[in-house]
This record gives sequence, C-alpha cells and structure tokens, in this order.
Amino acid sequence: MPPSKPFACDVCCRAFTRSENLDRHKKTHHGEGDAENFECTKCKAQFARRDVCKRHMDRCSGAQAQTSRPRKRPRMSLNVNSPPTPGNDEILVHAENLDVENGSPESRTIDPPLSPLNLPPEEIANHVESYFSNFHPALPILHRPSFSQSETTPIMLKIMVAIGSLYSGRRKVSSDSVRLHQMSQDLWRSGSYELGIWVMESRQRFRTNWVLQSWILYTVYGTFSGDDQLMSKSRKMYRFLTDAVRELDLLHQKAAIPTLSLWSIDLNLDLPFDEPAVYLKWHQFITQESLKLSIYAFYFFDYHLLVSCNARPAVSSIEFEWELPNATPLWEADSASSWWQLLHDDHLSLEAYRADYLHREPDTKSLLAATQSLLSANTSLQLISLLTISPFAALCIVSNLERLVRDFTRCYYQLPPTLSDPNPFHVLTQAQNSQVSAALGLILGAAGNSPCTPCSQDCQSLWHAVRLGCLSTKISLGIPDDLLVGGVVESNPTAGLATATHLTLGNYVTTRRSGLSVDETTLNILGETLKVMHEMATPDLSAPWEGPWTSTQAFRMLLILWRILRLSITQMQSDRDPLNIVEYPTHFRPAKTVIEGVIAALRLYSDNPIILTLSSDPEKGADQWEDQYMQWMHQICDRRDVWDVGLSMTKVLEEIYDTESERSPLRL
Repeated sequence: MPPSKPFACDVCCRAFTRSENLDRHKKTHHGEGDAENFECTKCKAQFARRDVCKRHMDRCSGAQAQTSRPRKRPRMSLNVNSPPTPGNDEILVHAENLDVENGSPESRTIDPPLSPLNLPPEEIANHVESYFSNFHPALPILHRPSFSQSETTPIMLKIMVAIGSLYSGRRKVSSDSVRLHQMSQDLWRSGSYELGIWVMESRQRFRTNWVLQSWILYTVYGTFSGDDQLMSKSRKMYRFLTDAVRELDLLHQKAAIPTLSLWSIDLNLDLPFDEPAVYLKWHQFITQESLKLSIYAFYFFDYHLLVSCNARPAVSSIEFEWELPNATPLWEADSASSWWQLLHDDHLSLEAYRADYLHREPDTKSLLAATQSLLSANTSLQLISLLTISPFAALCIVSNLERLVRDFTRCYYQLPPTLSDPNPFHVLTQAQNSQVSAALGLILGAAGNSPCTPCSQDCQSLWHAVRLGCLSTKISLGIPDDLLVGGVVESNPTAGLATATHLTLGNYVTTRRSGLSVDETTLNILGETLKVMHEMATPDLSAPWEGPWTSTQAFRMLLILWRILRLSITQMQSDRDPLNIVEYPTHFRPAKTVIEGVIAALRLYSDNPIILTLSSDPEKGADQWEDQYMQWMHQICDRRDVWDVGLSMTKVLEEIYDTESERSPLRL
C-alpha cells in the first residue's frame, strides 16, 4: 500500500489519505454506517452526501427557472444541431456522486438527461433485436446476455434503435423504409444532443461503460450516415473523444483498471462452484471486458474511420497498452454457471490460453507486443490460441499491421525517387514483406482453425472482416492506396470512395509518383483481389451483417482489381500487330492471365445470364468482360443498401455507365 494513502477499505481495494474520506467512501459505496439520504426538493433525486445534493439543487433550481428560454449550448459546440424534438430545452442534467479522493463516478446516482423514444415497446424491441442480429456481430462491444431494454438508458437505447431501424428499413425488405430512415436520423440527433450535454458537464463520465459505448456508436453511425451534418458532427465527436481518452489515461489498462481490481486477481479454478461468488466474478469480468472492448473499438476506428478519407490516425500503438481481448465464448456466456464451465473447458479455451489468466505471456499483454511477436519467429502458443478463439483480437491486430504498412508507405513517398529503386511500389524490403506475409498467414491460420467459425454468425462476421483485412494488407504491400500516393484527403468515406473510383478510371491525375503496369507485382496480388470477389459475392460470408467500414475496405480492393483489368485490356490490345503481318509466339502474357482470372471469377460469382453467351477467349470481346465486372460490382454495392457507402457506390457506378454508354451495348 502506498504510504501516502494509509487508510484502506476492508471491502474493496481502495485506499485514502484521510480517515474521513474512508468513512464517506464506505457510506457511499458499501452502505455502511448511518448513511443519510439527502433529497432534492425539486425533482426528488436522492444523494448520499449533503454537498452533492446542495450542488445538484442549485443546478436543478437554475434549470427550472430557465425553462422559459432556450438552453445555452456547451462551449465546445459539439451539438451543431438545434434540439431535434420539443422538450429538449427542459432537460435537467443531474450531478453525479463523485468520490472526492479519486474523482470516479458512482454509477448508482448517475442520472443522464432523459428524453423518451415515443415508440411502442414492441417496435423498440424489434429494432433492438435487429441491432443485435445485424450490426452487433460486426462490433460486439455490448454484452448481449445481460442486456435489458427496461434498464438501458434512453441515450443508449436511441442509438441501438437508430442502427437497428436501418436494417429493419432496408428498401428490399420494407415498404416503410423512408419513414424508418428519417426516424433513425431523428433518434441520432436527439440522442447525440443529450449525450453531448451529459458528457460536457464532466469528462469523467467516459469512465462509465455505457457512455463510452454510446459515444462510439453515435460516432460510427454519423460517419457512415451519408448526411453532411451528421458526418460533420461525428468528426467533432471523434476529436472530443480522442482528447478525453488521453486526458483520462484510458489508453493504459493499469491506469483504467488497477491490477488489484482485475477479475482474475484471485481466480482459483480448483475451487468448487459457488453460485454467489462466481456470479460476482462473472459480473466483474463483464464490466472490465466491456471497457476493454470499447477501448479496442476506439483504437480500431481511429484507423478505419480515417483511412477511407486518407487522414492520419490520432493514436499510436506505442501509447496503447491494453491486454488483448479475452476469448469470445467467455464474453458471450449467457450465465455465470456457463461462464464458469467455459473457464474449465479445454476445447473452447485451449490449455495454453486457459492455463493462467493472470500471468499472460508477454506477447498477449498489449497490441504492440502481439504485432511484434507475429512479425518475429517467436510467437507464443498462448497468442496463437487466443487469436483462434478471439476474432475481435485478431481483427485489431490485422488493422494494426495494415496501419504499420501504411505508415511506412506514407514516409516512403515523402522521399525523392532514386535510380537504384525506380519502381514506385517497392515500399518495404523483401525481408520485411516476408515478415508481414508470415504474420498474416498465422492470423489466417487461426481463422481456419477456429472452433466457432462454422456455427456462429457473430464469429463469421468478424472472421469475414479479418480475412478482408489480411487481403487488404497484402495488397497494400504491392500497390499503395491512390489517395495516399496522390496526397488526396477527403472529408468522409463516401467522398473517398468516389475519388478512388475516378482515380481508377484515370479521370483524375495526381502530381505525385504514380502509375501501374501489368507485371509481376500485379500478378502477385491478382490472387488476393480474386479472393476479395469470393468474400463479397458469397451471401453466407457478407451482407447484411457486414460493417460499413468492412464494405468500404472491400470496395477499395475491388477498385484495384478493376484498375488492373483495365490496364490488362489496354496492354493486350496494344500488343497486337496492327497490320497482322507477323504473329510472334508468346509463352507468358501477364495481361492475358489477369483477364482469364477475372473471367473465371465472374462465371462463378455473377448471376447475369448473358455471361454464358460470351467468349472465354480474352482476346475476343475483352471490353465486354470489363462491362460484366462493372455490372457485378454494381450488384455487390446494391446488395449493401443499409449504409450510405453501398448506396453511394451504386450511384457512382451508374454515372460511369451513363458516361461510357457508347462503348458497349451491355448496360444495366
């Protein structure tokens, strides 16, 4: 115990510098002593401390006195929209009961601003179920088994209903899609406004799990909404969250969760099952794992919300110090008894991982350590075992590897080209490429060996994102991002995809080093891009439960394949002898290999009957096969009609069809 805090609580691990602080802590948190109840005379809210109640009453009285005029907005201007529904001006924000010694909020007295959803309970339940069925598998930061609609704060419930109603209102399955889409955005505006007011009073509230989770969900929704106002506010929310996470030291697990408070600190699997004790341990695990998954989601989106716009991430893996997420079956356990059983189940948790939850191997104690371990030849069995049963951990590591390659590429393109390295696409050395490829191979091997892949839709969604992330990283080793090379920074993912499409077609010209030819480099990534076609065309592997960030990543890879196909057609046409005088035998033609690969893939994945009438000879009607690829891409984008990235890409492709309508009679 630190000498500066000699007064320790005998119930929990907290310690204090003064005895009166310890007494107040016991009264407030453990209900010991003659704890008084101080009640607000205005709203009847109760508090354990007189000073907190007085502070609340001053604010409560002032708020009621101002109901005749609009509420003044916070100085940070997070709430760029006016209150979206009547009555928001009268929201009363109650102060939380703060522990003076540590400044941590007491969740029992947190009372966020409440604005009802004004929807029938049955409709709310349907949209919440839609959220868990369609969106939750791609971002499992909420604990579904312990979720209760009646006990969930309206701010959290609004974003869940807003997201769920997008899937419920898909234009292919609902005739009420317009109303549901408008309702969804109205809920986002209302909820984000209330959440902004709630957090602006104290950033300490980000330490509460539901606040952090809600903020992440509101940010993700706004970023991929396609609405300019929502996207603008989401950018402000993201920057505010980044500053708050750093200020509260939430990037370090030891600061956010003291070691002596970890759920595994006194875990003894040899003891017999004791329901009350195990339930407390399970509840502690849920609380801490929920925070960990939320922080990992923040780090994951620090890359994926920005990379599609070619903006630089704000957080580095060097400053991110959290143990890897635990096994997915443990997180999804629906009761304390099943959770306890899974801790003993060698089949799911694997002996190397189960052996000691407290003393993990060094390469599982942080994302950076795990990434470095996979890049080396000394990966521990415990790390491989964990990746096999934790697809979200694998996804975050893949994202970190792709971030690493992108950072190398960004630095490389700031250097002048040299005669010794004329190829603009050799970013890493051959040895470094081998290291990255070997790391991706280990992760893909973990995906293939996962015991839960065939049976769980949640796992399938995450493993689908893991595979696409691995393919994206391998492709970026050979062909860097056009936006990155050209120095183009867009404001949102939709604009980034539109610009990337026009760069693919050669409609935009960048001033940086660029250019692509059909050579060994393109052939090396041809197989990876064809695998992307498989991932996106197989209904069991993708839509509708594919996250919009994953769709954006896949669309970028499909654009690279389209670009290679175009170059191959042009090169094959230029190789022909215009006078047909001499025809030289060729044993290897990369352009022909590319076209043949795309033809074979389209015959597998496209349901357009006209393909059966086309020649398989790449030298005959190659332009028609490019048309078929464009139509197949249109079909893939049109299938992803929940989020704006799919709808916007559909419109971009239709504009291209209209522009190039004279080239080929094959049109949608």
